[in-house]
Amino acid sequence: MPLDPKWYRFRILNAAVSRVFRWEIRDENGTANIAHTMCKVIAGDGGYRKTPVNVPADGIILNVAERYEVVCDFRSLAGQTLYMWNHKDDNYMKAIPYFCYSHLIAKIVVGENPVEDPLFEENNDSIQPSAPITRVLSEADIQTAMTMINNGTAHREFVFGKIHGTMDHQWRNLGHDETCC
Repeated sequence: MPLDPKWYRFRILNAAVSRVFRWEIRDENGTANIAHTMCKVIAGDGGYRKTPVNVPADGIILNVAERYEVVCDFRSLAGQTLYMWNHKDDNYMKAIPYFCYSHLIAKIVVGENPVEDPLFEENNDSIQPSAPITRVLSEADIQTAMTMINNGTAHREFVFGKIHGTMDHQWRNLGHDETCC
C-alpha cells in the first residue's frame, strides 16, 4: 500500500464470520506497535466521537462486525516501510481459534516527498459531527463489566432456539440494574 507522508483516514471493519482482530501498525522492523503514537480513533459503531482519542497502546480489538474510523499521521515517517498488522492477544482471544496465524494485513510504503494536504484538526468546530457520541464506556465501566463476566454475574443473555421449526432469538435481562454494559 503506497502512501504519501500525510494524514490518512481508515475505516476498519471486521467482516470475519467468527474471528477477532487486534489492529496495529508496526514499525519498520515489524516488532513494535506504533499506532498509538500516530493514530486517533474518531468514530466507532455508535457514530463519531465528540473528541478523538489515541489508539490504545496495545492496538484496537475488533470483534465480529465491529467498525472503527481512525486517522493516522504519516508525515514523520517518510521513506519508511510499515506493517498494518493483526496481532494475536491471548487475553482477549484465548478461547477463539486463530485461523492460519495470518498477521499481515498490509505492507505500507511511505513515500519520500512531503505532500501539501489538509491537516487533521481535532478541535476544529466546523468539522465536528452534528450528533457526536456523548457517552462512551469509561475505564471504570469496562472494569465493572469484566468483573461481572469473570464472576459469572453478567446480566444479559442472548438466547437462540427453534420454535415451530423456525429460528427464534431474544435478549433477556436477567433482573440486574442497567448501570453498566
